[in-house]
Amino acid sequence: MDFASAFLFASCSGSFYGDERRRRGKFIAAGQSKSEALNNSEFWKTSYTYLAALLMKNPEQAERTRKLYEEMKKHHKFLTSNEDMPYAALLGNREGSLEERATTMNMYYRDLREQRFIMGNDLQWLSQIMTFDSLAYDSEMVGRVLAIHQFFKAAKIKIRLTQYLILGFLAVTQVDGETLKEIAENTHELEKSKIFRWYKDMAFSTAVQQAMVDNIEVQDISAMTFSTSLETLMQAQQAAMMVSINAAIISSTNNSSG
Repeated sequence: MDFASAFLFASCSGSFYGDERRRRGKFIAAGQSKSEALNNSEFWKTSYTYLAALLMKNPEQAERTRKLYEEMKKHHKFLTSNEDMPYAALLGNREGSLEERATTMNMYYRDLREQRFIMGNDLQWLSQIMTFDSLAYDSEMVGRVLAIHQFFKAAKIKIRLTQYLILGFLAVTQVDGETLKEIAENTHELEKSKIFRWYKDMAFSTAVQQAMVDNIEVQDISAMTFSTSLETLMQAQQAAMMVSINAAIISSTNNSSG
């Protein structure tokens, strides 16, 4: 099951963040007209269509979402797929040239690839998120991502491919050293807890989410929008991770009993 499907399944069933069930249900219902607009803009009807719709303010944004998607595809023809739809929806309606934003994404992708980040979808999503505040290339943004990555490496926290997105999140919000230290400490504490025994990779994501709740100045509408949107994407990834881990555990158990 892909991460968008996992997110939608978890949202409806209440199996993930149980308190969110009714709220997510309302979001999904409200997203019907927006997902239909995406379908009319020649996007295939998939679980990613619904996730992208959640990140749109109104159906009219579907056209720019499609245009940014096409610009992204010019740089990464085979890498860009339905999984990029939510990012195109989130970023397509930021102000400025869609062509320039896609070009900047590609520049970030290449820069990080040269710094030994692993190429693929996760790196592409990171490079996309790095353009949230500005569509113009900023070498300092690359520097922040590298510095944050190195900080967690020194703190003995291994950043998985699926967590590349979080590095972009932290870089865009320009968290300070104290916040990074708090995230590292909370990650190690969560890893020791019984609830994360089978979900250790989620400890880091959970620690980041908690730190953002405590530290982001939500009075700024841009920061609020970004935080809410990234929380949706991060929760989707966590849901998919839980599904994958549970499947592996069940498979292992069945093999052992057989």
